[in-house]
Amino acid sequence: REIPLLASALPRARWREALRAVFEERTCPQTSAHGVLMEVSGVGLLILGPSGIGKSESALDLVTRGHRLIADDLIMIARTPGGGLVGRGADHAGFHMEIRGLGIINIQDLYGVASVLERREIELVVDLRDWESLRHIDRLGLEEERYELLGLSLPYLRIPVTHGRNMAVILEVAARNQLLKKQGRNTAREFEQALKERLAREGEGKDWDFTWEDFTPHLDIASVDAHHQTLFQGSAVEELADIIRRSISDEPVL
Repeated sequence: REIPLLASALPRARWREALRAVFEERTCPQTSAHGVLMEVSGVGLLILGPSGIGKSESALDLVTRGHRLIADDLIMIARTPGGGLVGRGADHAGFHMEIRGLGIINIQDLYGVASVLERREIELVVDLRDWESLRHIDRLGLEEERYELLGLSLPYLRIPVTHGRNMAVILEVAARNQLLKKQGRNTAREFEQALKERLAREGEGKDWDFTWEDFTPHLDIASVDAHHQTLFQGSAVEELADIIRRSISDEPVL
């Protein structure tokens, strides 16, 4: 009678740990997704979207900015015993990427071993969509959507894509903002609270002249250039102020 036999030159403790890891990987719940998996600023970023929206091109731009590729096109995702979702590339894919007009390229060969990772836990899902399909989208960041995957709920962003938008920079900021949220900082809600406190202090019927300094007490205003201070006081600020004024005065918020 033939009996399966396993042998290893590794010390017993290391061998048992390696064997346990293999069994867990083979038996845990798994699925696949079409997109790109990146590590951006230390955050596992899963980029989804329809074919041709620019997922691979955005990922390539991120690689040139110093971030790392895990997988392009087909991503194998497993739920680990620790409760996380870990993604990796398909066995045959390696670190290859398809770029329209160039064909298949190898990221590791082009940018070196520091530009790739074998696997990464997924912490944020970003869905790239055509601008026209996302005309009605939360502009303030107060609504927090979730993405269900293998029974787990992940932070989820829908980002509109159009000509002229630098998607690599936007994705980088999305990852950095997710790091802030993990540390307990939610900029949109802090901003909303600052507006509410200002409105409550000054009451109704006054000139609502909001300034940069009112809503960024944690920043050194001298270090922020005038261009970005002007951008800060755009239509999104006015929209949020109007919503809060209506809520305080019990007017309907459309």
